[in-house]
Amino acid sequence: MSDAIYHVGMRTLQDRYDTRRLADRLDERLGRAAFTEQDRAFIESRALFFLATADAEGRPDCSHKGGVPGFVRVTGPDELEFPSYDGNGQFRSLGNMVANAAVGLGVSSFSVQ
Repeated sequence: MSDAIYHVGMRTLQDRYDTRRLADRLDERLGRAAFTEQDRAFIESRALFFLATADAEGRPDCSHKGGVPGFVRVTGPDELEFPSYDGNGQFRSLGNMVANAAVGLGVSSFSVQ
């Protein structure tokens, strides 16, 4: 794809350890700007995911989000919807998302039966 997903720090280390080709191949095979139908089915079948956010100064935060499978849904080509359970009133994830729209999503293939 493009260098856009790799910043200069990443590229420096990829070049130092000769992994740039590997990184580019992973991006070529797995990188995409929109969810596929397979992505949708997988994501919507999960009972949990991890949401990584950062505040306006770039300080990171990661939190567990969970519910009955289907609680997180793909609602657009590059959009997810999930309920916000105000358990402790801190609004760390949502507050960070207001200040900084860059987020990361971690979803495991592990499922509880």
